[in-house]
Amino acid sequence: MYFFNNFEATLQKAGGVDPVSQVFYINKGEGVTAKESFNLLSDRSVNKDVVLKSGEKANLWLKLDFAEKVDGKFAMKNFGERYGFDLSATIDRFMISDLEKPGFKDQLMKSLQRGNVHEVSFSKDGRETKGYVAANPQFKTLDFYDAGMKSVYSKAVDQKEVASEAVIQEPEVVMEVKKGRGK
Repeated sequence: MYFFNNFEATLQKAGGVDPVSQVFYINKGEGVTAKESFNLLSDRSVNKDVVLKSGEKANLWLKLDFAEKVDGKFAMKNFGERYGFDLSATIDRFMISDLEKPGFKDQLMKSLQRGNVHEVSFSKDGRETKGYVAANPQFKTLDFYDAGMKSVYSKAVDQKEVASEAVIQEPEVVMEVKKGRGK
């Protein structure tokens, strides 16, 4: 009888000196796929439905922490629903022209949840640019890259105007001074 409990994935980054390796565990047939392990080792986040040690099911964004090692492996950061990252709302904040195409947003969301970089056309400084995008739940934003996969600062990417909340002004209070007899 054989059991598949874990696998070790190794990534040699282009131009990198040392390869990066991580052991990924399989729990009751559930775990990280080979493609998702590649994305995690490429310093991207992956959205997974996981079973916690308590037995509860949860939907988490997973990301390797290359700065911290636990038992010789990189620590795994996770960001749950309470963390406050909403992929759909985050996508809607940015000027991504492809969102007008029917079904594109669903396709983009599924791709980003798997940790992929996805090709999009986005607006930067009022000009349309072709490039790539990846989810960054840790900072509650998207990471943008140009056609050569060089990072584009997300604050430089044009964002949609957010309808500001109506400001409720307090009514002006006028104090009326009464004149009368005083003692």
